[in-house]
Amino acid sequence: MKGFLLTSILTAVSVLACSPGPVRQEWRQLSSGQQQAYLNAINQLNQRQDDTSNDSTDPATWSFAHFAIVHARYQQANHNQGSVQAPPFFAWHRIFLHYYEKALQSIDSSVVLPYWDWTQDSQNPLSSDVYAQLGGNGQGASGCMETNPLNGWSSAVNGGCLKRCSGAGQTLYPAGAVVSLMNGSPNYAALNRQIQDGPHGAVHNVIGGRCADGGVGDMYTMSSAGDPIFYMHHAMVDKIWMMWQDACPSKFANDYSAAVNSVMAPFTQTAQDVLNFKASDGNFCYGYSSSGINSVQLNKCAGAPGTPTQSGDSAAPSATAPADSVDQYFAELRLLDLIPNSADILKALFPGFSNSNINTISHFMHSPASKAKAKRDYLSYGNFTSVPDVIPTYQLNPGYKIKAPCQNDTTDLYNLRHPTPLDKDYIKMMNVDEKSARHVEYLAKLAVDDMNNMEGYVPYSALINFNAHNKLGLFKPKQSN
Repeated sequence: MKGFLLTSILTAVSVLACSPGPVRQEWRQLSSGQQQAYLNAINQLNQRQDDTSNDSTDPATWSFAHFAIVHARYQQANHNQGSVQAPPFFAWHRIFLHYYEKALQSIDSSVVLPYWDWTQDSQNPLSSDVYAQLGGNGQGASGCMETNPLNGWSSAVNGGCLKRCSGAGQTLYPAGAVVSLMNGSPNYAALNRQIQDGPHGAVHNVIGGRCADGGVGDMYTMSSAGDPIFYMHHAMVDKIWMMWQDACPSKFANDYSAAVNSVMAPFTQTAQDVLNFKASDGNFCYGYSSSGINSVQLNKCAGAPGTPTQSGDSAAPSATAPADSVDQYFAELRLLDLIPNSADILKALFPGFSNSNINTISHFMHSPASKAKAKRDYLSYGNFTSVPDVIPTYQLNPGYKIKAPCQNDTTDLYNLRHPTPLDKDYIKMMNVDEKSARHVEYLAKLAVDDMNNMEGYVPYSALINFNAHNKLGLFKPKQSN
């Protein structure tokens, strides 16, 4: 924690070198007018016509269908295929989202791509405001979208209607589980493997789902970019990468596990062009607001040489921040007074910032409101190097008393559920390395168990907090018998 705020402020100052750079905000942080402008833009983009067979045109002029088709067309090069990793996953999608945002801005220059922090909704994603306001679930046995703003949308890749067949009682990765994977990723290759095969895939699996007529939703397949929620999901994935890069810039900002200067088709950019999201040329100069995932401490320089870690197979991790971290945190707040115009700098970078609200200072900062709430989890289960030959059999730590509730149990408002495992059919269809996916799910269970057994700790992702950030109130807490 030492020096944390000063580093954040200096980083913020450096971002100004490429300003004005947009700050992508979580969907629920947008005003109703901003939300409607975004929905209007995607509907107009869906009506745009262009030659989807010609990828050499300016992507900012593409139609919505063109983006969906390009994502499917280049799937094998930019997604892990079995045990063979595709390093461009994060970088390729960063470019893809950049051009999608530019295409929307060609319709409405005020639009900035929002993201969906699904960690906030991990315990009940189908009751999320985001899910509801982006059309909710499909209807009937086939799962066709019949609710605005997606009523009547077709699938550009599969033909027929756009489908979602999300099943009730399923869960996603909560913030602590995602951060534990980030803390255990000592390099880009490790992060790519764990995030892509774990929390990223879980959203596709749950939101796409299996339909009653035997089909699947679009998010379940490589036609996923035909569903507008895809782009908000992948903006969250990009934020995760950005948080990891930003946590240890000297080691992670330019870390890449392949030829960094190889062009990523169909675009003209290389990975090197997008690794530095604060590049002074302004092409990829943007940031993300703070959201639920920032409620968990991302260990600075996670997995760097010399960083203590523990094995998930034999011991639970330390879940408490250093005793002096809170005192350091409040001491560092006073550094604001030493930097001229620091509040103005932060206000320009992070909408909603005020002198009394320090929560949005950085992409990866948590801010304990008091020392009584200062307990934070440095969740990490050893540096990831490779998928083990044998995935350990999950069992609750013998020293723990609290078991994770069943996934369809919404009576327990304080304890987290384990993420829904990837369907075998999804794993086969998407050519996911099943051993890798099951390993990530195993680590996520350990993280969930650790959070549930922290005395006095209520995770931000817990159901007790759900309606605090979902104003539609679609989740109706049930009383236990």
